[in-house]
Amino acid sequence: MNVLRRVVASIGPHVLSVSAGFALVLCALELLLRVLPVHEGINAADARADWPIRTLQPHQRYTHSTGWHLGNVHHGSTNDYGYVSPFDYEGVTNGIAVFGDSFVESLMNEYEHSISGALPRYLNSPTPVMNFGISGASMPHYLGSAPLIASRFKPDWAVVVITTTDFYSGYSAGPGRYRWTRGASFPIERVPERTASEPSKWIRSLALVRYVRGSLKMRMRTLFKPRPTASDPQPTCVDVRLTPDDLALLHAFVDRFSPALSLSPSHVVMVFDADRKAIYAKPKPKPACIRRDAIANQTLAALARASGYRVIDMQPIFNEHYTRTRQQVDYLPEDGHWNALGHDLAAREVAKVILGGSREGTGKLSGSQRSSSQDLQQRRINLEGKPPPARYGPTRLEERG
Repeated sequence: MNVLRRVVASIGPHVLSVSAGFALVLCALELLLRVLPVHEGINAADARADWPIRTLQPHQRYTHSTGWHLGNVHHGSTNDYGYVSPFDYEGVTNGIAVFGDSFVESLMNEYEHSISGALPRYLNSPTPVMNFGISGASMPHYLGSAPLIASRFKPDWAVVVITTTDFYSGYSAGPGRYRWTRGASFPIERVPERTASEPSKWIRSLALVRYVRGSLKMRMRTLFKPRPTASDPQPTCVDVRLTPDDLALLHAFVDRFSPALSLSPSHVVMVFDADRKAIYAKPKPKPACIRRDAIANQTLAALARASGYRVIDMQPIFNEHYTRTRQQVDYLPEDGHWNALGHDLAAREVAKVILGGSREGTGKLSGSQRSSSQDLQQRRINLEGKPPPARYGPTRLEERG
């Protein structure tokens, strides 16, 4: 016992000195990062009964930057609903609703250079364009949020940006977002939003935490995940196809999305992202293994066109522009999101559709049309609550490690 006391007495001061030095280093880093453009103000709002889906904190100034070096700095603010927008949505009862994930949220661009900010310039109209993009959203979230947005704002048009992983990422979702389900609430269910505790709010306000999580993208669940290396076994391509469950969910999305907004499908524009890495590759790579997400997007586009939705494929548009100008439409290789040019090209194509469609009359569904559409959905679901049988099952190739 006396030996243990002597050991503690001898090393105790050294431990205290090291601990004090480490604390001073952390304090110095905290002070330094507080004057640098580290992520700030990009926090989820607490759960709200009147708006139970994920948003950022309302009326919050934010700072966004990319990478360890804090590049591509942008500042902006959220509105009264917690979405990135320079105007409040309270009292808006018409306009264009834009659905999407972080591409539409577009923290990495100035608002006027996002698809929501650029669209009014091409439309040359005071029609409000409402940005409902939120990071981590996917197809089931767009479907789940549509009735809430329709009842509150009654949009005349809807624009949905479908990214390359939008379908399969919908099988899992974070708090406040919708996900696919085969349960009683088929095809979607909402993951309840959570309210952050005061200690957790204080921790996330620390600049050092914001730098590690926002700039370095480090999370406990991925910190010790092994990274792929050149020596890893090369993936091989195997025959795959969408499952009956996948197809049922795609059918359900197409059948239900426009009625949920009380809009005709002709007043819903689906914008499909491109394989931009393949566009930039030089020399052009051999045909890659096609993933299930790509098949899902191809199937969704075909179903949407057949149902009267307006479909825009950005692949040929981005490809033509890059071939002609050699200008990238994103921040690759560091960040895969669209840059101002990418958003501008997408907004231009959407505006062409809306300007042409507006001359054809209103896209609002009457009560009888909504009932007919709902009846059609019910006819495609049998009495046991199961979705319709699969009608499409294209066999393609997928990369498997």
